Amino acid sequence: DIDLSLKDSFVKAIFKLPNKKREDGFSSINLDAKILIIIKNKDFTKVILKVNEEDGANSDILQYVYTRQKELVLELKKAIKVM
Repeated sequence: DIDLSLKDSFVKAIFKLPNKKREDGFSSINLDAKILIIIKNKDFTKVILKVNEEDGANSDILQYVYTRQKELVLELKKAIKVM
């Protein structure tokens, strides 16, 4: 189900992302964002947010995405070798 009742609402998003460079292994993200869409089903809820490009947390988010992409490429290479 798509829930548009909160569309365009501004929220404070607070969450953690894995970060091997940090002592505790996580980057704490705390940013302002606008809700674009909420997708719900019985197993999970996804909230799609639009964040301000100038937000300081973006560097941590981009680092996470970059690291995760490298991991996925390695996983794909390993899977292809198995075939």
